[in-house]
Amino acid sequence: VRQLEPYLRGPVTDRVLPPPTAAPYVLPIDQRSPEDFERICVVIAEQVDGLRDVRLYGVPGQKQHGLDLVGLNAAGEAVVYQARRWMAFSEGDLQRAVQDYATGRRPFHAKRFVLCVSSSARRTEIPEELHRLRASHDFKIDIYDQERLSEMLKQRGDLVRRLFGV
Repeated sequence: VRQLEPYLRGPVTDRVLPPPTAAPYVLPIDQRSPEDFERICVVIAEQVDGLRDVRLYGVPGQKQHGLDLVGLNAAGEAVVYQARRWMAFSEGDLQRAVQDYATGRRPFHAKRFVLCVSSSARRTEIPEELHRLRASHDFKIDIYDQERLSEMLKQRGDLVRRLFGV
């Protein structure tokens, strides 16, 4: 486990046009660079989910056992996140993401796995598959897709300004 890179705590780096309206339905999360999408996931873990000691897990090329971030909740239990920057998301993608974590070494024995995806997870197959996967694993599974991430962030104007420059 390594400390968060300083760039993850800084302002956004990529130049994406601000949303076309003052209150868009979804924020342009899908237009972020991979680094900025990871930055969004870190901010969600720390500022919205209230985790402490949030850290990146692994370096590029290293086996990461299906996770990208780890932090501790108020009870001191590990919560793990996987960040997937995809333009489209399917039930098969959900299955593979959960399988990557479930069959990995699970180094922190986390009881909560959060999959952050930059696109929508609204297709009917996805909630159905999520329900099936939740029933078949011994850890809680959540999906933070573009809509959910947008909803969480829009309640915090300071974070929207920091991450999107608006």
